[in-house]
Amino acid sequence: MDQNLYRKIILEHNESAFHFERPDTFDVELNAQNQSCGDSFDIYLSIKKDPGTEGSYIEDIHFTGSGCALSKAVTSILLKKIYRKSLIEAKTVIKDYISAMSSDDNTLPIDDELLVFIPFRDKTSRKECCLFSASTILKYLES
Repeated sequence: MDQNLYRKIILEHNESAFHFERPDTFDVELNAQNQSCGDSFDIYLSIKKDPGTEGSYIEDIHFTGSGCALSKAVTSILLKKIYRKSLIEAKTVIKDYISAMSSDDNTLPIDDELLVFIPFRDKTSRKECCLFSASTILKYLES
């Protein structure tokens, strides 16, 4: 992927983030913070039982807060990717993303839209911008 495309995707999600608003109702509120720079997002999830299975799914998901363009874009894309997914599917998407961001192995499975963040895995200060929201959501999903 070329640098202009990276920039374009990140700027689009920074300027027009997916569900960047506080919802009227929600079941869970998570606070994701990047301790190294002060970026902070509140993530709101509505979790519902899936009538066809014994599992649950993310019926709705939103976020608010402030952060750099990179952290806001990755949070926006991650939320879009797990929206309306079962909790098991959401956990897989996030684990795959975190694994890809934490490894030099370019063969790991990762959603195409999340590939835009791979170049930042080698930049220590920016890597945390790409991971703190994902880590917060995964911690909740694994609890």
